[in-house]
Order: sequence, then structure tokens, then C-alpha cells
Amino acid sequence: MTQEILVDKSVFGKNDLIIIEKHKAIFTFERISQSELMKSVNDIFVESGYKLEQGTTESGKYGKGSQVMRVLFGAFVKRFCWETKIENNSSQIRFALTKDAKGYVGGVIGVNQVNKEFKRLIDLFSAFHFSKH
Repeated sequence: MTQEILVDKSVFGKNDLIIIEKHKAIFTFERISQSELMKSVNDIFVESGYKLEQGTTESGKYGKGSQVMRVLFGAFVKRFCWETKIENNSSQIRFALTKDAKGYVGGVIGVNQVNKEFKRLIDLFSAFHFSKH
């Protein structure tokens, strides 16, 4: 499977600090503790109306909306779910945001809704990333 890079990494200054692919975004932090990053990621999700549905703030799934209602009514009901993972690699900490629900149940409209929300979250996490670098 090939990776589609949606953002030119050179725009962000240092290479590889933010990598955005079609279904995944990876943010690399150098000046923040793992616990501070976990708290900040959780706060950003909660402020956006999400709740931790599975796992922990270190490795879990955040969701908003009803999965059952989305299946029953398709694009008329919004459902977003994101898998998150925070890893500590010696001097760097990586936060990965992955689409868990891609919106296929809602058809073309559902896919567009998920893509718009993914972009919105990337913008939020990018702004947070820039504030820490």
C-alpha cells in the first residue's frame, strides 16, 4: 500500500515533525513531556465534544456521535472516531492520529464529513504543535 503525503513537510521548517497522510497524521514533539502531551491531546478532544471511548490517553479511541444511529441513518447522523497513540522515543514524543471510522457507512456525504473533521483536527493539533516549538 502506498502512502499519500497530503502536506509538504518542508512547510513546517524541520523535516518529519508533522507528517500528514490520507488516513493518519503524526506529530513529533521535542519540548514536551509525555504526560503533558497526553493531557493536552485529551483536552483538545474533550473541548471538541469527544470522549475517550476505549483505551487510555496514551493509546485509545476518541469518538463523537452514535455508531448505531450512523449505520441506521447514514449521513444524516454524524459519527467520528479516531485512534490515538502517544509513544516516547528517547528525546522525541510522537502523537499519531488515525481515522478509525472513515465514513463509508454514510456514503459520499459521510466520507466528506469525516475528511472535513480530520482536516479540522489536524489544524487544531498543528496549532498546538506550533505553540510548543
